[in-house]
Amino acid sequence: MILNEILDTKFTNFKEDYNQDDRVYETEAKIGDRTIHFYTDWTKFEDGKILSEIEFSETSPSKNGGKRTYQLTGSGNEFAVFAFIKQSIQGLIKNVNPDIIKFNALKTEDVGEGRARLYKKLFKRELKGYEMKVMDDGTKQVKFTLEKK
Repeated sequence: MILNEILDTKFTNFKEDYNQDDRVYETEAKIGDRTIHFYTDWTKFEDGKILSEIEFSETSPSKNGGKRTYQLTGSGNEFAVFAFIKQSIQGLIKNVNPDIIKFNALKTEDVGEGRARLYKKLFKRELKGYEMKVMDDGTKQVKFTLEKK
């Protein structure tokens, strides 16, 4: 129950930019001294289906000198980050309504598949209209594909 409440957190400093002409949807929020970024652009195919590929990154003056990084930083507040990602994906679905959503989750020795495991639980619970496919080919990334049912 507590996890559900944490992931239902809505950020008051949540910034959202939706540009239909450029086919871009971006969000960001401050979590501690970090800014977490969510970015996607999308492709519309001839059959009308929309594919959205998501990137997550962060900037932090104390961790990476304010430069954007796509790596795991170990900065903490994981549940706040996941709540932000949840809010961002809900905005993506509301604004863009993609048929297919793709993203990757990095694995490291100290985190292992923990982050990927949390993504699996989060999306299984929150995205009931999508079927989740997970591919772990033994590399440093777990690949997620969410397709509308």
